[in-house]
Amino acid sequence: MINNSALVGPGAETRQRLGALLAAAPSASVYRIGRGADPLPVAASFDPSDQPGSRSLLDWFERLVLDPEPRSAVLVVDDWALCHDLDPGIDRAVQWVAALGPRRGVQVVVTARTLAEIPPFVRRLLS
Repeated sequence: MINNSALVGPGAETRQRLGALLAAAPSASVYRIGRGADPLPVAASFDPSDQPGSRSLLDWFERLVLDPEPRSAVLVVDDWALCHDLDPGIDRAVQWVAALGPRRGVQVVVTARTLAEIPPFVRRLLS
């Protein structure tokens, strides 16, 4: 069971996926990183076009790592190209989470039009 989720992505499409995440795990903490969360009940909201967008993602991951109670979690990056255009630092943040996350129960899911959109150093960490 997923206890914690973070969702990075744009507007309406992400709103749909966020609604599905909340329906699938109503007791989970869900962190929305991107626009379109309101009025959905999320624990925190971040926008990838804000300067600290990648930092917000790393803050979410750090909270998971430091939590004394182990939790399963999922990070969803929806529409890689758009998220990267809004926040070029997201590739390194996702790389960090994808590299260290599995040992801490964190899964990473990335959507993209083609695999070539995702940098090789990130792609190789995704299953």
